[in-house]
Amino acid sequence: MPYYAEKGVSYGDDNQEEEKGLPVLEHRVDHAALQRLNDHRLGRTLLVSDHLDWPAADIITTYRSLGAVEDAFKNMKNIHFLHWQPAYHWTDRKLRVHGFYCVLALLLARLARLTAARAGIDLTVPHLLEELSAIREVAVIYPAGTPGARRDHVTLSRMSPHRRKLAECFGIAEILAGG
Repeated sequence: MPYYAEKGVSYGDDNQEEEKGLPVLEHRVDHAALQRLNDHRLGRTLLVSDHLDWPAADIITTYRSLGAVEDAFKNMKNIHFLHWQPAYHWTDRKLRVHGFYCVLALLLARLARLTAARAGIDLTVPHLLEELSAIREVAVIYPAGTPGARRDHVTLSRMSPHRRKLAECFGIAEILAGG
């Protein structure tokens, strides 16, 4: 019996039939062997750490939080918001300031996302920034001699209910009113 057949996979014998000049393959799955493989080998993650003084739960939590760090780096590569490049600076000092601004912007965006999530609005950072960017301040100026008691004023543009909820969450109208 071939090695592979012992492990639950059979590739047929060496005297295979041909159909239209192509070999015909047979296969069978040993479901019991596949289940043993699934139970003992597949889906496992081996974590290696040099933090011997950490409890296993802390190592696992730290490993699982790496996704947030990878997401932050992905957001810093977004070409519309929070992007690191291009950095048109040539001195180390200016590059450090540029890096500080980028990290500060990322921090503020993550805090905005947290605020929105607590208000029941669950968006990714790029989508949140896209939605907030669509909220516009509009100056309404009437021509001289307009009838009625219309006064020039500044207001927010028309918004979808979703954007209106975001504007309320962040108090954008109150900021506009100076309150």
